[in-house]
Amino acid sequence: MEDRKYIIMALLYALLLFPAYYGYKSFGLPETSVLAVDNDATYLGTVKSALWGFATPWPSPDVSIFTDVTLGSAFAFLPVTAAWLVTGIDPWPIIIFLNTAFTFGYLVVILKIMQRLLPAGEWKYAFPILLFANGIGGLLYFPLREFGGFTEAGLGNLFWGWMTSSAFYQIFTLFTGFAALLLFMEGRNYATTALLFLTFLIYPIAGALFSCLIIAYSFFDNRFPASLKLVAPSLLATVPWGYFILLNSAPYEKLSAFYSTAISFPQSFMMTVAINSGIAILLAIYAVSQKGFFDDKNRKFLCAWAVTLLIGILLQTAIKKIDVAKLLVMYWVPVSILAGIGLPGLAARLRLKAEIIFIAIMILSLPSLILFYANNGVVVASEMDRDVYASLIFLRSQPQGIVLTDPRTGRYVPYLAEKRSLTGAPLPDNDAETAYENFLEGDMRILETRNITYIMTDSMLAGNGIEKIYSSGNRSVYVFKKVV
Repeated sequence: MEDRKYIIMALLYALLLFPAYYGYKSFGLPETSVLAVDNDATYLGTVKSALWGFATPWPSPDVSIFTDVTLGSAFAFLPVTAAWLVTGIDPWPIIIFLNTAFTFGYLVVILKIMQRLLPAGEWKYAFPILLFANGIGGLLYFPLREFGGFTEAGLGNLFWGWMTSSAFYQIFTLFTGFAALLLFMEGRNYATTALLFLTFLIYPIAGALFSCLIIAYSFFDNRFPASLKLVAPSLLATVPWGYFILLNSAPYEKLSAFYSTAISFPQSFMMTVAINSGIAILLAIYAVSQKGFFDDKNRKFLCAWAVTLLIGILLQTAIKKIDVAKLLVMYWVPVSILAGIGLPGLAARLRLKAEIIFIAIMILSLPSLILFYANNGVVVASEMDRDVYASLIFLRSQPQGIVLTDPRTGRYVPYLAEKRSLTGAPLPDNDAETAYENFLEGDMRILETRNITYIMTDSMLAGNGIEKIYSSGNRSVYVFKKVV
């Protein structure tokens, strides 16, 4: 099997991103901390809250259980969370496995797309470039950091740094979206529509992007009417989103306001994009400059794909309507494929083996890969104090009630404590957080006005109806009982 080593490469990549990285982060933890992973914990807690009470875990009129991507995460996590409720077994091993499996899955799908678009064999260079050509950010990191022009956020190529996320809903839709494109290329129409439907259901932004990609491909493949017939039925998956937006529009208005805010430092952002994709871009430009390049319809499609998204990225720095990372997700693949076309041509011109040029690219990229892995990783992992963790686990054993704690801890309350939290929602409730700040200054009215049952804090509390029920280190849990 010719592509076996590339499939092994994809598997190694997926293992590095998830199991190996969790192990790396856990190994370096202080004895007083445990590993906490933010995004999926938030979504898991939300789904679990829905199943055991069909109520938002963040009780506020401006917070919906289906806020932002949480609706899609609810669909994606429903089987896992149901099993969690029935068995009581923590789902993190399952989630790590799913993240790894679907990352491996979409990498293999991209490999198949490359093989279809590059029948002459250039995919053998394009796929490793996709994974490991990390640009020269690592070489420039230390000198540029001194001038404030480059940070850890700029390390890693666009695939490491942007395409992979700790949120399972994004990884799942990368698989379904790219698989839909591959199936459309193969003429498997019903399967294409089914996968696009899933993509829209879990993550409408991804559904829109992949639908546009399929329609764009159809222009060059003379199948434009067929593509519209395939995409149209999948739009039915947006009906639940429309229903919940109409049911409670406040969180979506907040989200829209956030995405309408332009990137603060567009020059630094574009420099980061250029540095991390620069090697591949130079090879891609060399490929496009060669005589006869545009005689092939697939190559025309790749250029249109890359250029359109690059223009979109440039516009996003000034007019931010969706998260720019979603465009970077789609941009790196065609750039890598074009670079794969350019590499053997450049090698022939220089009278070198293509493998030598690729090894040179890897050596230049290695510092960026290592620094990115050490500083960022590909999951949003952070340390949680063991006393905080123990207090949340204690709360799990208590009767249901609303918890008041700091916003950072609050996001873990639905997941670890299985309780509702006034603070910590994905889109913050500003009134609740202001009331919490006032509470820290001695204003106890929030306890009654927001129906608080438990308070988790590192401060000493006293007052009518307030009783300490648990303590671990400097963290205490209090119960509030209304005085009648």
